[in-house]
Amino acid sequence: RGIKKHVDSGQQTGLHNRNTQIVLNPNLIDPYHTAATLEHQLRRLVRDEREKHDLSTHWREDLSHLLLPAISSYELERSTGVKVDDEDFQNAVRHAVPTGFTF
Repeated sequence: RGIKKHVDSGQQTGLHNRNTQIVLNPNLIDPYHTAATLEHQLRRLVRDEREKHDLSTHWREDLSHLLLPAISSYELERSTGVKVDDEDFQNAVRHAVPTGFTF
């Protein structure tokens, strides 16, 4: 849905005749370093929270690949407001995590 507003023809030509150039600046953030830092912080927060409840935490690196689609879906939902189906993620976790363990 968009908001439509009448613009007279004199104003329309002024919009189309502008020579606007968009300049993109290079990314100043190292995405690999940032990702590693975020992962480290997230692991620490999860471990600390679980320790408060007398739960141990063990990481299985082979399960980390399951998180990427889930995180991407979450980010898409937060930025666009569009709910992304996570049924594939839920099924993948159910099949990869043994009974009695948490993901």
